[in-house]
Amino acid sequence: SDGESGAYNFTTVGVDGSGLTSATLAGLQPYTRYSVVLQAFNSKGAGPASLPKHGETMQEKPSAPPDRVKCESLTSESLLVTWSRPPQRFTNGLIINYRVIYYNSGEQGAQRGSVLSEGFRATLSSLHPWTNYSVAVAAATQAGEGVASTPVLCTTDQDVPSAPAGIKAVPSGPRSVVISWAAPQRSQGQLTQYTLHWLPVGTRGASQTRRLQPSVNHHSIADLKQSSYEVWVTASTNIGEGPSSSKAVVTPSHKVSAGVWSVGSNMTAAWK
Repeated sequence: SDGESGAYNFTTVGVDGSGLTSATLAGLQPYTRYSVVLQAFNSKGAGPASLPKHGETMQEKPSAPPDRVKCESLTSESLLVTWSRPPQRFTNGLIINYRVIYYNSGEQGAQRGSVLSEGFRATLSSLHPWTNYSVAVAAATQAGEGVASTPVLCTTDQDVPSAPAGIKAVPSGPRSVVISWAAPQRSQGQLTQYTLHWLPVGTRGASQTRRLQPSVNHHSIADLKQSSYEVWVTASTNIGEGPSSSKAVVTPSHKVSAGVWSVGSNMTAAWK
């Protein structure tokens, strides 16, 4: 190799009957320039070496992944990934690009994708909020893509939650009602509270509110007038309050029928 110092490595090969000969040098390094000389031998010994000729082996895929792969959250929907090139002795050619592979299997469904970069950083966009992603990076030469790095785990930032999935309101007495609701389909963060709102139908102005713990899914409102009320619920994370649920209308009543006040949900059962 031109990068080596010291004496040549010699291999002895025979000649065929026509006096012509060729030899294949194996076990060389990819994408490396070599200097080659020839010496002829007869019964008296070795002749002088030829002038050097130079040749270069072809590129191969990188045999090691990029180093120091790191990631950090930029927003609730994006991650920044950085890395360094593979060790020089394992690049096996000129690095032409890097592929960043990411995937998750969070509550919002599986998401998988990749982006190409010619540098040492890439931004992953259109991700799900507050979701863990496994991220790996692979380098490529003209011969193809090499091995990917060991995945690192990254988490996007929180965002406001989606609206509570459902709401139900039933009278429980002449001046009281029971409100129940289902959790948001996409929490998009750690829920910090629910806010229950109610307002007499046909009136304007600010609604009355009550803040409730995130573990609560129903609440009784007392001391109401015997008129109809609109009720709705919002959920919050540390980022803020999400959109409101659909509105339900309920009227306190002296007559309270038997019934189910909780909001239903889908259940999965084993076959048979």
